[in-house]
Amino acid sequence: MKERKKIMIFTLIAAIAACPLCAFAVGENSTSTPAAKESNQLNITGVVTYKRLETGYYEVNGYRLEGGYDFSKYEGKRVVVNGELSNSMSIFMNKAIKVSSITEVNADGLPAGEEQLVLEGTILLNTLEGGFYELKGFRLTGEYNFSEYAGKVVIISGVEDTSPSAYMTKAIKVSSIKLSDEDKYYTEIETELEETINQLENVKANMPDYIKQYGEGSTKVNQYMEDIRALKDNAVGILEELVRVDGKSVDIAKYEKLGKVLGSSEEQVISLYINGIKTGFEQGEHPFIESGRTLVAFRAIAEGLGAEVSWDEDTKKVTVKKDGIVIELTIGNTTAYVNGSPLKLDVPAKIVNGRTVVPLRFIGESLNTSVDWVSEGQIVVIGEKLK
Repeated sequence: MKERKKIMIFTLIAAIAACPLCAFAVGENSTSTPAAKESNQLNITGVVTYKRLETGYYEVNGYRLEGGYDFSKYEGKRVVVNGELSNSMSIFMNKAIKVSSITEVNADGLPAGEEQLVLEGTILLNTLEGGFYELKGFRLTGEYNFSEYAGKVVIISGVEDTSPSAYMTKAIKVSSIKLSDEDKYYTEIETELEETINQLENVKANMPDYIKQYGEGSTKVNQYMEDIRALKDNAVGILEELVRVDGKSVDIAKYEKLGKVLGSSEEQVISLYINGIKTGFEQGEHPFIESGRTLVAFRAIAEGLGAEVSWDEDTKKVTVKKDGIVIELTIGNTTAYVNGSPLKLDVPAKIVNGRTVVPLRFIGESLNTSVDWVSEGQIVVIGEKLK
């Protein structure tokens, strides 16, 4: 009987020690000063795991997760959990958090899909959409005054910004920016450019043999063509950065290199660069040649040069104003007026697919710009004359 009582007493003591609510009863001094009270608000980062104890639950860093979320969706994933300390009891876990928000993150602690981006290049002003600064094809957003870095070589870091843009599908929300070694940077990318162009020429030269060996349409040939496209895109990206840095100081040799690369494209369309910036065109809006003259959507060239454009529906007349120069053209009429003086056109302005198109060279030169044509690659280069 005594032995049975001992067993019951030991069992009771063990039960009391395991119970969080009874913890005060087994201490050395039940009147000792309690520990400092924890803040109710918690922010925890860790991997969600499933515990099979009790009826099963999910936890992060030793905290049982409670709330209306389906935590099974996050099992095995790294998350940030926000919420308040929960007082609910558990035999196996005395810490719990009532979750108010849970966000999957990557190893850097950024929301999943928001990978850290690091870019090096020249910050340039793009005049579209009222004007914004860009680097390597990314529109720059954030709290920095990017005008202070315009034309300079920098290294920036940040995450992708998904805010909409009519003209630029990529943007980066900048978290840091610092100046880079300009001479070293340009030396490196010009070296990379030459190497890329040489590689491109070599793989293009070997293409017939590759097709003969593996057969047109084969997986290997398709991969080879992907390699060619990747080399071409890299070369075009470097050259477009270089000509944008030049801006109004047109270096036609760089455009000739660009034309050589673009000349390998399967889709041959006329490209237009104004002060180093490539003009974007919608489908069916690209410049075209008629009677030996290049015609272009009027608003494209006017916006690129920062000219003011007006349209008179009654007279079908287009008026362009820039720096004191006024150009007037009437649809279907081969006579144009520059500051009131008549000039003969080889090709009149016309309406194509609902857009007014005009002779490119006439407009460009009338607005005091240089107009060059690079036949290989079909590039029109317009540069405002430096004052």
